[in-house]
Amino acid sequence: MKLIQIRRLSVLAFLTMFVAACTSIHISKIDPQAYPMRLVCIEENPEVTVDGFVIAVQNGFQRHGIPSKVFVGSTAPQGCEYVLQYTARRGWDMVSFLKYAEIRVSHQGMLVGSATYRHAGGFGFNKYASTETKVYRLTDKLLVGFTPSR
Repeated sequence: MKLIQIRRLSVLAFLTMFVAACTSIHISKIDPQAYPMRLVCIEENPEVTVDGFVIAVQNGFQRHGIPSKVFVGSTAPQGCEYVLQYTARRGWDMVSFLKYAEIRVSHQGMLVGSATYRHAGGFGFNKYASTETKVYRLTDKLLVGFTPSR
């Protein structure tokens, strides 16, 4: 009897680890007291082909009361104190999905916060979540303490 229970628990533990270990998120939050963002300028990355990624980032920041504007090139326009750079890659498992995303925010050239999402394979069904859902998880954790102005 005990042997059957141990086997069941072992299988359950293995499956839980296998599924849970598929996704990782790493966040270095932006301190809203030290860096009170009023606008973030997003440097367009033409190598990113994930549909809706930039719009999701813009909406994620807007949810925290931070408007954004996108610019082309490596030189931020006048008045852009905070610059956001990003990268994102797709994966494929019957359908295309966001596999990797990194967001980095700098203030006058110094990194002040970052967020990384990585799906490493396996059977985690969260990989099929929308790009927007995944990006909101990143921006919500990155921007803790930033609240929309009323």
